[in-house]
Amino acid sequence: MSLGLGRAARKAAFTFSAVPMAGPKLIEFGLKRRMNPRAVTPEKVRNFLLAHQESRAKAVRVQSLPYLLNMDTTNGCNLACPFCPTGTKQLSRRKARLPLEKATAAIDAVKSHALAIRLYNWGEPFLNPDIF
Repeated sequence: MSLGLGRAARKAAFTFSAVPMAGPKLIEFGLKRRMNPRAVTPEKVRNFLLAHQESRAKAVRVQSLPYLLNMDTTNGCNLACPFCPTGTKQLSRRKARLPLEKATAAIDAVKSHALAIRLYNWGEPFLNPDIF
């Protein structure tokens, strides 16, 4: 899960995560340059740093919440992209849609900690009538 951050920014997240004042401010500055500055809050930066600390420590039980949420609202697609297992019908699972209530509950659970929420992955989100 890299959010498009460069290797230097990820290394800085690990290196500065132990520095009380300099670490979070530097990471916040870097995240604001890469993402929507209004979406980056101190709480989200703390969660981002905590997630990287836990990853570095190879923690089995974590306190951080996801800072990037990829959510498929449907696993169906109306395209036939040759590289995509959904478009080429290589997936063995049945087509289904994520109900709006479940999607809302998942987003509400992480919205104060997630830097980005993406409503696409292996399906076309606008085929879900609850979204469009």
